[in-house]
Amino acid sequence: MELIEERVHMIEQNYPNLRYEIKIDEHIELETFKKDFVRIVDNIIVNASKYNKPQGSVLVAYDVKGYNLTIKDTGKGIKNPKKIFKRFYKEHERGLGIGLHIVKKLIDVLGIKIEVNSVLEEGTTITLKLKEITISSK
Repeated sequence: MELIEERVHMIEQNYPNLRYEIKIDEHIELETFKKDFVRIVDNIIVNASKYNKPQGSVLVAYDVKGYNLTIKDTGKGIKNPKKIFKRFYKEHERGLGIGLHIVKKLIDVLGIKIEVNSVLEEGTTITLKLKEITISSK
């Protein structure tokens, strides 16, 4: 999944204090609209970085058997995980509160399922269930 590795390396340049780990053992092909998929992945990884603790970490892992892409951070956590996809909802002063709303719209269109698990002051894990999709060059 070179595309995801590429995106992580681009984002990590803006957050030099964080540790990034990528666990994608096998080359996989997904078929979906590349531009939309990049927007989804970028937004989630940027949020995991932006709201992380100093010297925190971000793990991006792909489970080949379950077709799950997981982004896990050691950040502040989310108080109201069920609200994060609502337009203009934000828990912090930064941001506009529309990024994850757009992510939700895109994953719905692409048929991706998403799970959010968060513990305050420990971090958040977001899992994208990709079983039904593949990436195209569009």
